[in-house]
Parts: sequence; structure tokens; C-alpha cells
Amino acid sequence: MAEKIKFKTDIYLEAAALIERGGIGEFDELRHEVCGDYQFQRLLACTSVECLNVRCQYFKECNYFCAIAAAQKSNLIVVNHSLYLSCLMIESSRELLKSSALRGGDEQEDEAAAGSARQKFQNPIPQHTRVIFDEAHHIADITQSSFSVTLSYNKIYSNLNAITHLLKKNFSKKSKKIIERIAEHKQMIDEQLKLYFNYVAPGLVNELSAKNLEDSGVSAQSNGGSPDYAVSSLARQMLLKPQHIKQIMSNPNAEPLKEAIAKMSDLSSEVSEMLAEKKTALNGGAINSILGEMSALVEFWSDIDSCAEENILWCSLPWQSSSRGNSGAHLSVELISSPLNVAEILKNNLFAVKDSAILTSATLSTENNFKYIKSEIGLNGFKTAEVIFDSPYDLEKQAAFIIAPLVSTPKDRAFNEEASRWIQDIINESEGRALVLFTSKFMMEYVYSEIGIKLSLEGHKIYMQGQKPRGELLKIFKNDTRSCLFALDSFWEGIDVRGESLSTLIITKLPFKVPSHPLNEARDNYLIKNNRNPFYESSVPWTILKLKQGAGRLIRHKTDRGVIAVLDTRLSNTTYGRKIAGALPKYHYLKDIKQIKKFLAENAA
Repeated sequence: MAEKIKFKTDIYLEAAALIERGGIGEFDELRHEVCGDYQFQRLLACTSVECLNVRCQYFKECNYFCAIAAAQKSNLIVVNHSLYLSCLMIESSRELLKSSALRGGDEQEDEAAAGSARQKFQNPIPQHTRVIFDEAHHIADITQSSFSVTLSYNKIYSNLNAITHLLKKNFSKKSKKIIERIAEHKQMIDEQLKLYFNYVAPGLVNELSAKNLEDSGVSAQSNGGSPDYAVSSLARQMLLKPQHIKQIMSNPNAEPLKEAIAKMSDLSSEVSEMLAEKKTALNGGAINSILGEMSALVEFWSDIDSCAEENILWCSLPWQSSSRGNSGAHLSVELISSPLNVAEILKNNLFAVKDSAILTSATLSTENNFKYIKSEIGLNGFKTAEVIFDSPYDLEKQAAFIIAPLVSTPKDRAFNEEASRWIQDIINESEGRALVLFTSKFMMEYVYSEIGIKLSLEGHKIYMQGQKPRGELLKIFKNDTRSCLFALDSFWEGIDVRGESLSTLIITKLPFKVPSHPLNEARDNYLIKNNRNPFYESSVPWTILKLKQGAGRLIRHKTDRGVIAVLDTRLSNTTYGRKIAGALPKYHYLKDIKQIKKFLAENAA
């Protein structure tokens, strides 16, 4: 315990020193042991429930509100996609409430809801008429995530914990009665929450477990005879069937749960008044806003059938150790509603209301046009100026490309074993300096276990994603020209390794979307329903963009030289593979991996 206290004290001092030096700090700048620790972050930061806003004595020096104030005065704001699209979602919800009030109905309720949203949310992004998206190929996926609605026991219970803790901490032990009432109301909501999820979740857990085994079996056929970790974990998600939706809507525990939340809301208002008399500040508005959101989520799912056609309704069960079985799984199920037509959302809420939007990325085009991306993000029908720039690099001279002649394909049981041997040979030919990109955690770990020690004995340092923090691995790989890195999705794009350290890029498989993921499955079903081909209209273009991103890791400067080796022979042996290959830049093609060493040596000279 003493060691833990000392460690946390040291981190506190580090954080204080960081802020003292620059006036602001990032969690990622702290030691990696705590930079992703949510509980520790809560000790150094507050949630919207705890924030007192202008009533806080530190309001004028608060980094968060200072950043918002600076943004409001700026001519140019730089934000990430997630923040921008999350703000877009909240603003569009606000406009929906306003229009609902204008159409009639319960105007007071709608205005109260709109007021609650305004009280809780202060948009950090000021009003603007022009927007530029870099890496714009991510817009559709992040929009779908931002506009999704999730109901889960853990989400509500986490908010409930924060609220009750805040209500309690403003009273001394002498205020026994009010503290007991807060605890009683919390227990009431918790009990109703458990009843709600124990009504709908057991059947979902059983089906998710069965689907997990089924998809793992299918995965085994295409991953060397063993279950694929990545697919297996994703398979703990599935589309909701009509019987599931019917059961969720008829849940008899929905009304009692909303009543329990309403009683907590009344109590928080009472507590706010009591504290106001004592001149103690409390953000009662934010508390009631979050309680209102909790109740609205339950109401949303009680009437979910009314928006089923426009949304993808699915459920998820976060990964659990097999040793735990289904113990506690009922309370881990998440009910998720995601928009089916992201294009329509972006069209109405972004492109139709801005004077101009510029979209840039090295991988926006497929087959030398923007047809796919325009369809995905709602730009069809708009006047657009389009341009594809040539690469600033001489790829035919700087980069060689080879498809290794494996006998097996990713669908064969022997693929992982054969791929391991080829990876070892290619790394030896290139004298290390290789980034090996995988599409599944299972295959990455399999290959590492098969050849990691052998390569180490041959003088190569082999690292695998997960062994160290991502930034630390990348730094080691950049600085050590004899090292090799085995990596997954997050290394397919967004990394910049210049020079000799990355001389060979090995791509193990074509990066197709996982067809069993509910979002992909629903999208495919939608296209089929409209007499369209999901494989050629969605899957192949998506793979082209992803493959181009991966291949783009190799040449990052005019002096860079390197080789791309693909182990998936479908790229040359199938019609769709040749279509994908045709969308890649023009490289210098090699016929034999024995030519790799010669190509690198010639260019080095």
C-alpha cells in the first residue's frame, strides 16, 4: 500500500510540474502505467457532473474553459474528427428539439429538453461556415460512432455512482438522514437496472455465445485451423432480431426504472436547494440533465421499433475470460442503435449548411475516382471540384512490389504456417528493417511464436504490438535499424517512419472488413435489399482504401527506398484481387524475394 501511495504521489507531482511548466498538460505525457487509467484520471480531472462552471473558484484559469474561450476568438480551429462530429451530433439533436417544438406537440417539454441540453453542453467549436477534413476517409465510420446510442448497465451505473458521490460529499456525517436517502435512491435505481437487464439479457448472452463459437469455427477454416482472436472477439456482437426488439419494448421493468430515476432527480433538486442555503455550490442542472438522459435512453429503447428502419439495432458483449463463463454477463450486455444511412446525416447536417468543405487524404480515390467516398458520406448531388495529385515520390524507382508465391491462401488451414516461413525468409533477405502488418491478433501471435526466437538467433530484434506502449514501440523501431515490428490495425496508418528503419513492408492478408460485425452485416443487407452488390460496391472499395493506407507506410521521403511484399495471392489470382491491385500506385515489380536484397543494395548505393 505504501508503494502504491508513493507511486501515485510521484505521478501527482509529475502532473503538477507539467502544468507548472506549460500551463497545460496531457494525460499521455504521464507514465504509461497511468496514462490510460480512467480511475486515476478521475482524481486529476472532473466530469460534467462535478464541474461548477462559472461558480467554480478556478473557472478563469481552468484549462478546459480557457481552451473554449481561445477557440471562440480564433480564426482557425484544429480539432480531431471525433470531437467535431460529436459536437455536430449534439447540435443536430438540439435543432431536432427546436423543430419538434415548432411542429407542435408538448412544446414545454421540448423547450425544457432543449434548455437542459444547452445547460449541459457548451460547444467548444465556434460557429463557422468552412471546414477542412484531413484523413477524410474516416468521416463515415466516425459519424456512425458519434451518432450511435448505447444503453448499458455499466454506463448508467457509472453515471449513478458519480452523481451519488457528488451529492454525498457535500454533507458531513451529521447529515445522516440525507446521506441515507441518497444511498436508498441509488439502491432503488440499481435494483431496477438489474431487473431491466436480467429480463432482456439472458437470451442475448446465450445467442452471442453460440454465435461466438460458430464464427470462430468459420474463422478457423481461414486462419490455419485455429480461432481468429480478432474475429472471435468481434463475434460477441450481433444484430437484434425482431423477437429481441419485441422483448426489449415489452420490458415490464422500464417504467419502474424511469420512476426510480425521476425520484433521484427530485432528490437532487432538493439537495441543490439545501446546499444553496448553505452557500455551497453544486451543479444541480448538470446532474438532472444526466439523469434525464438516463431516463430518455430507457424511453428510446421502449419505442425502438419506430426508428428500426433508419437504424442498425445490435447488441454487444465485451470480451470476458472463458474461465468466467456467463457469470455476470447479463449486466455487461450493451444495446446499441447506430444510423444506417450516414450519408444522409452528413448531407443534411454538414455539407448542406456549410459554404464550403475541403476533404483531403492520400486514400480517398478508388479506381482513380471519388465515386465510392462521395456515396459513403453524402456528397452525391452536390457541386464538387475534384482533383487527384500525383505522388511527390518516384515510386517506380523508390519502391519495389512483390506478391510472394504462397501455395495456400488465407482460406486454407496451412496459410499461417506457410506465411510464417515466408515472413522469416523476407526478413532475412532485407536484413531486418521490416514492418509486418497483420489483420488479426491471432495470426500475429502465431507467427511471432513460430519465428520470433529463430529470427532473434539470426541477429534480428523482433517486437510485437502489445509488448510495450504504442509510442514506445514506434520509437524503438525508428531508432534501431536492425529491428522488426509485428503490428495490427493502428499501425496500418498514421505512422511516419523515414529512412532505413523501414525498408521492407510485409502485408500478410488483404484487409477486408469483418462480414460478421453487425454494422457491416446490416450495410450488406441494405445493399442486397436495394439490388446492389455489397462485395463489389462496399467491401472491395473499402479494402482498396485500407490497403493503400498500409502501403503508404513505406515511402515517406524522397530519399526513402523499400520493398512491399504481399503474402495474399488472391491479389493476383482473383478478379477482385486484380481490381484491387489495379488501384494501387505503380511500383517496380519483383518476381522473386531473392531480388529484395539486390534492389535495396542498388538503391542504397
